[in-house]
Amino acid sequence: MSWTTILNKQENFRNAYQGFEVGKVASYSEADRIRLLTDVGIIRNRLKIDAAIHNACVVLQLQKDFGSFRKWLDHHHPLYKASTIIFAAFSIPVTELSMLVFPVLPCKAEVGQYCYYLMC
Repeated sequence: MSWTTILNKQENFRNAYQGFEVGKVASYSEADRIRLLTDVGIIRNRLKIDAAIHNACVVLQLQKDFGSFRKWLDHHHPLYKASTIIFAAFSIPVTELSMLVFPVLPCKAEVGQYCYYLMC
């Protein structure tokens, strides 16, 4: 799977995941999982779909614990504040691994506005 594939499907992902609104994705039910698994416009991989929902739940918990996802980032990456940038066209998947590999994440606001909830 390439980034080109993801970028070509980005509008389909945005529609399938309701604009990447964290609260909505975190509350997805089994019916939503089935809907995503049958959506031919996105990558239909159960592990990726489950990871997207799980990651949204984690972001909600971080928002609760720190007040916002941005505050969590600032707390864990204080040296990179000046380097933070926004990716408008695409973004790095937010996973535990990507947080370690890419310490400068594209977040000036809440993660749902800029990051796809995928694990690659």
